Amino acid sequence: MRELSREITDRIVDLTGRWIEGRPPSRDEIDSVSAAIARLHTTITFSAPSTTGRQPHR
Repeated sequence: MRELSREITDRIVDLTGRWIEGRPPSRDEIDSVSAAIARLHTTITFSAPSTTGRQPHR
């Protein structure tokens, strides 16, 4: 999970820097980062302890 988080952060920093330089990222690059964020969210959701005592729907 830490590696995925670091990868996402690095990619966001890179894409943001390029955007500031006038080289906006492609739609595919943005979609790729969005997909990585979704994977991280799923990982966190299903690995976090339940606060209600119930398991999340899978």
